[in-house]
Amino acid sequence: MKASDLTITIYADGADIEAMKEEYKKGYVKGFTTNPTLMKKAGVKDYVTFAKECVKEIPDLPLSLEVFADDFEGMEEEARIICGLGKNVYVKIPITNSKGESSIPLIKKLSAEGLRLNVTAILTMKQIEETLRDKTPVPEGTDYVAEEKALQELPAADKITNSLVGGSPMQFGWCNGHNTKLNCLEYHRSSEINLGATDFILLLAKREEIVDFKLDSSKVKAFFCPAGTMIEVYATALHYAPCQAHKDSGFQVLVGLPKGTNVGCPDFPRVNTEDKLLTATNKWLLAHAEASEAKDGAWVGITGENIDIANDIQ
Repeated sequence: MKASDLTITIYADGADIEAMKEEYKKGYVKGFTTNPTLMKKAGVKDYVTFAKECVKEIPDLPLSLEVFADDFEGMEEEARIICGLGKNVYVKIPITNSKGESSIPLIKKLSAEGLRLNVTAILTMKQIEETLRDKTPVPEGTDYVAEEKALQELPAADKITNSLVGGSPMQFGWCNGHNTKLNCLEYHRSSEINLGATDFILLLAKREEIVDFKLDSSKVKAFFCPAGTMIEVYATALHYAPCQAHKDSGFQVLVGLPKGTNVGCPDFPRVNTEDKLLTATNKWLLAHAEASEAKDGAWVGITGENIDIANDIQ
């Protein structure tokens, strides 16, 4: 695939400078972002040295570097330092601090002064990661729970509901386990929110590439999703169960959807072909012939090989 073939803009999230340089050379990525959690994971000891190296190695693409401070005075001081590192550097500032206090007055002040900002949402992600890690299992296969009480009751659930979907009722569950195969692809008439307590991989395709209710698996692309990164899977994206990113560990992934999605199946006469793909509320499914879902009666709509990434992960 050539970079010119892409119809979406991809930003890479990470703090491994060698990996960033490699992605930069490939030409797919149109910008880079990072955050304190990723820096800690990558072993970054000196923020300014790391940031300067990023600017040196990636001089002509947007770089979003996040403040570390949790108080607004500290955020402002760090923002000015970060923004001064290069003309392509954007300062990531969370919309609230960890106490839930709004950063909007500071954001307006810095923006009025011309600082380049990338406003991000904390949404107490740590709560989600910790709850997934501590309260949900990692089965040998793959399990899905549409609504998990421990996740639903988190303050982060309310913040996501209000900030990302304008207050529409949402359910927060999980999809965990071990998996390396495609097996199926599904779509909803709505976005899906994912966030992993672990790294994971999504196998995705475009809904527009379905022809006569069939899709060739050669259209599917793999996307690496770092732990702690919130991802919006659009309604136009075909997706299914995550895959593990490492041979020696499984995955634990938040699944946020409009309330009622994947719960039960509407009982009505199927009057067209797409109706036959409906396997649950707001869930249309295409299965590969080798998948157990096909044996259970799901629409066989994936042609080509049943992709298995087992030999591609370490």
